[in-house]
Amino acid sequence: GYLAAAAETLMAGRGLRGRARTRARAAIGHALALTTWRSLTTEQGLSDADAVALMARTVAAAETA
Repeated sequence: GYLAAAAETLMAGRGLRGRARTRARAAIGHALALTTWRSLTTEQGLSDADAVALMARTVAAAETA
């Protein structure tokens, strides 16, 4: 429930439809997953700030892909 609500909050106001919305929602869901953060920061050695920047760019790319 909590992560789904967070994802919907992050989707609010994006004005996306169709495939762009589906891709953006999937990217946001991936960005919110604990396993993503563990992989990026622990396994891949990124700082929290770098992981946030990467996920923000991933979501932006998903909107326009």
